[in-house]
Amino acid sequence: SQTSLKIIDERYCQLIALSCYNLSKKLRTNILINNENEQISSIFSNKNYSTEEIFNTEEIICSTLDWDLANFVPHDYIKYFLSHDNQTQIHIHVHILLSIAICELNTLTILPSLLACACI
Repeated sequence: SQTSLKIIDERYCQLIALSCYNLSKKLRTNILINNENEQISSIFSNKNYSTEEIFNTEEIICSTLDWDLANFVPHDYIKYFLSHDNQTQIHIHVHILLSIAICELNTLTILPSLLACACI
């Protein structure tokens, strides 16, 4: 009976981990995806979990954390303000500045678009 409980717990832990990984990929397309994590994610999802299970778990995670995934964050505006012709180095610097800026509590009151403009 303890063995079956351990298997159930491990299965749900893997489902939660897989769902968190999927959420992170959905939230930011500019995140570098670790190849090893992607392979593990593929194995877990193809072998053990239905798309519905993963989606439902993602919804539970978002509602538990009270996340509104429709909100824009400053990083979302970079692609609108900087053209693709701009150098990659500029994009990197803007992302670094934004990452530093959003760590400051005072910047939470600033519109995300204004914060992105300021960093550019």
